Amino acid sequence: MARARLACAVAATLCLLAPGFASAADRFVATTGTDVSNNCLDAANPCATVVQAVSMSNASGDVIHIGPGTYTGAINTAHSIDFEGAGAGTTTSTAGATVINVAANAAFKLTGGGTLRNLQAVGGTSADGALELETPGTGPVRAYTVANVVAIGNSCMGCAAFKLRDTGAGAPTQLTATVTDSSFVAQGDNAGTVFTQTANADFARDSLTAEAGAIGGLLVEFGTVNFSDGSIGTPGLGGGGAEVGGGGTGNFTRSRLAGFQALYVDGGMGHATATVTDSVAVATIAGALVLNDAAVTTRGSTFVAEGTGAALGARLTASTAGDASLSSVNSIFRVHGGSVPGIDVKTVYATGHTATFTAGNSNYTTVDTSEGGTITPPGSGTNVSGDPGFVNEAGGDFRLAAGSPLIDRGADPLVAETDVRGVTRAVDGNCDGVTVPDIGAFEFVPTCPPKATAAGVPTLSKVHMTHTRFRVGKPGAARAPKGTRFVYTLSAPAKVTITIQRKTAGRKKGKRCVKPRRGLHKRCTRYVRKGALTAQSKAGQNSVGFSGKLGRHKLSPGRYRATLVAVDSAGKSKPRRLSFTIVRR
Repeated sequence: MARARLACAVAATLCLLAPGFASAADRFVATTGTDVSNNCLDAANPCATVVQAVSMSNASGDVIHIGPGTYTGAINTAHSIDFEGAGAGTTTSTAGATVINVAANAAFKLTGGGTLRNLQAVGGTSADGALELETPGTGPVRAYTVANVVAIGNSCMGCAAFKLRDTGAGAPTQLTATVTDSSFVAQGDNAGTVFTQTANADFARDSLTAEAGAIGGLLVEFGTVNFSDGSIGTPGLGGGGAEVGGGGTGNFTRSRLAGFQALYVDGGMGHATATVTDSVAVATIAGALVLNDAAVTTRGSTFVAEGTGAALGARLTASTAGDASLSSVNSIFRVHGGSVPGIDVKTVYATGHTATFTAGNSNYTTVDTSEGGTITPPGSGTNVSGDPGFVNEAGGDFRLAAGSPLIDRGADPLVAETDVRGVTRAVDGNCDGVTVPDIGAFEFVPTCPPKATAAGVPTLSKVHMTHTRFRVGKPGAARAPKGTRFVYTLSAPAKVTITIQRKTAGRKKGKRCVKPRRGLHKRCTRYVRKGALTAQSKAGQNSVGFSGKLGRHKLSPGRYRATLVAVDSAGKSKPRRLSFTIVRR
């Protein structure tokens, strides 16, 4: 019995002393701290270096809180740790930020998963990247979260800002990352800003900048990257925009791509695919290049090569590696300003393989199939040829101007589809009373005159929301939309009531949709009233701001329906309904 008690006491002592056996803990680092005999567990007595906190950390689960200031030690660990800084600063300022700035190596080289949040990382002069998040390709899935981080690659040859890669021989599912609200900058010659290899990653509201000597904003190989509501590349500089290589898939939604080639998809090392939805791609030479065994699908997007070197809106080149194809819906391909006439769409054939451009409800004018391949004839079917009618093409403003032939010429929108700015698709752009999407990345929103009604009952028209996906908060110019506005046109002054209902799961009981309960099996969508907004509105166009709150009640993330009704002394209008989604971030 005594030996058993002694064994238990020894085991307990080891658990207290050895970091590897401790439970997850919060550790603290500050520039005013000390590393001497310090396990970093006391916020009032923090360690001086992040390296010390990492050395004391458990194998997984620890949170290291890092105060503002600059730390020069490189972090290299196989533990899964949550690194929480005091702020990221900006790409040009470190004021109030937590900065990891090392002389030679990567600021962070992690191989066990983990989180980086609210900090800035600057790579060293011999680092592959400022951030290097990896997996050895074996063992458990490595999952990383990067949120509100600024990562800057050094000005050395090939030094990237962020690399996400499998250093072994695993599948892309072995390495995942979620990256939000972050900025990445590459400065070195022959450097790409962000490189993902044999990994799956989701990017939202991020900025990837390739400065003068860098070769590109994003390179994807052997894995899938979903990129939304952000920007890749730098307009006017020599680097490329987004590149999808062999075995890779890139999905770009409501994004802005820029570079000498805005989109480059090359299946020479394995089939490569890309989808571009409600996005803008602006290039100095070619808007989109699709090479070898590669396939691209575009929807509601604008591809423009602009400037004296502009040559191609899109080029598809087949090879012995495979076919090259591009399928376009509601998209624009345009060359403008070149010192020699450019080609909107060009195809190149290879023996045994072909290059194919198919389009519907799209705009392009000049084509070239002299080297083989096939292109849907410009202006045929639902396509529109000729000048798209941009607001200021030479100045880089690719919104549609009033009178553009592309207004209300698109195919039906997807569910909850928005343009590159988050504006609802299917606005009545030509004021004919019918809501139809436009061709291109920007939806034209006019001010239509009110229409009088014979009976005098008010009518609601041109009803839409500035954002159908938003966070709770007052409307403003945030990178991720906060709040929205209900926009509508009235035939006469009236009181407008906007009723908000949440969409929830239900079960059919007779003709009614009720709460799910035992014995009811047929599914249906139930709408639960959450509250209403009211506004006394004038004849003509009106807008009502909506922060996502009803009184003091903040609406939870989820799907909702808004019903608008106008009432005056003559009667009540027909209801108009809109769907929207509230998101967390």
